Amino acid sequence: MADYPDSIYSPREKENRSGVVYNAAKKNVLFAEDVQKDDDEIVAIETELGLNPKGVHADVAAYLSWLDDAIAAIGSGWPPSGYSVTGYLSSLLRVGNFPYYGGQPRGVVVSGGYALIAGATTGTIRKYDLSTLSLVAESPNYGGDIYCLFVSGDYVYAGGAITQTIRRYNLFDLTYVDESPSYGGSIYCLFVSGDYVYAGGSVTNAVRRYNLSDLTYVDATPSFGGNVQSFVILDDYLFVVGSTTQTIRKYNLSDLTYVSASASLGGNTNAIATDGTYLYVPLYTGYRLRKIDPSDLSIVSTTDSFGGALTSLVYKPGFLYAGSNDLRLLFKISLTDMSIVSVSPYGSGYLNPLAFSGNYVFVGDNARKQVEVYLDCLLPSLVVSS
Repeated sequence: MADYPDSIYSPREKENRSGVVYNAAKKNVLFAEDVQKDDDEIVAIETELGLNPKGVHADVAAYLSWLDDAIAAIGSGWPPSGYSVTGYLSSLLRVGNFPYYGGQPRGVVVSGGYALIAGATTGTIRKYDLSTLSLVAESPNYGGDIYCLFVSGDYVYAGGAITQTIRRYNLFDLTYVDESPSYGGSIYCLFVSGDYVYAGGSVTNAVRRYNLSDLTYVDATPSFGGNVQSFVILDDYLFVVGSTTQTIRKYNLSDLTYVSASASLGGNTNAIATDGTYLYVPLYTGYRLRKIDPSDLSIVSTTDSFGGALTSLVYKPGFLYAGSNDLRLLFKISLTDMSIVSVSPYGSGYLNPLAFSGNYVFVGDNARKQVEVYLDCLLPSLVVSS
């Protein structure tokens, strides 16, 4: 290789041993002429690309830093001489990725300058520095696939399959602390509120509540009627979604008793989000996003079909972000009129789960088995000035 990036490769001269004559028909002998062809190809490629083909953005962290500077430059020094700005286009740009996880990412949480990633196969929580995207800590093995993560205080909580418990780890170094009794099935969702940890999943098909202090079991909702895939807490109620029933079910937060259920949503749903006023549910079957009044669980509005399953949803003030398994796309949706504001480039696999840090969106890609990084930004539309 060249002394990258300081020089173009300069191969030393090579020759066959005395008495050896080049014969192209011989396939089990490497001649000096063969090596010279490879050397010539390397020199030709490096000469065309230049000394540093990756430029100043040779790693992801440097590239993200450069993008931040570029976005900040909009409004100071823009537009370039000879151009004028006609407007701005909301865009989701794929700008990098975390290192290969080794299995489908199922949980992504951002906390205090770090990203925590967990999922299938590997069965561990990995902690990455957001400034460098480098690995800084890894938990002991959970004992099965990890399906969800939640950070609260100085701890991170994990739930999943096989072990079927809530496991608690120190946030600083991901060392194991303790765990709950078995949930009775795979755990798909976790949430910490007040003095309790809430977990939902399969088989038990309920939301179970545990004491935050020692993870002992407290109580549970009645059966949801299918797998509990997600839930949110709003005011004094717990709102639960999942499979089979195709409804949102509402429970009193005080004692987890059943209150009411919505009419059929028209499909199963894997996610639910709230902006503090309304509930939002994406349909895994039905391909739509519905806005729900939490008081009576009536449907306020519904989008047109996205054309594929919506499997993940997160709220950021003013917007929702939805990932689609079928379409391999990430959608940014305005809460004003439920319209699509921008769409990401096509991904290689299911886009789930989602998390945020500033203007960056972190999306699990099950085909690449890593978490992709998208920049949520406004790109200017330029025209030549008259």
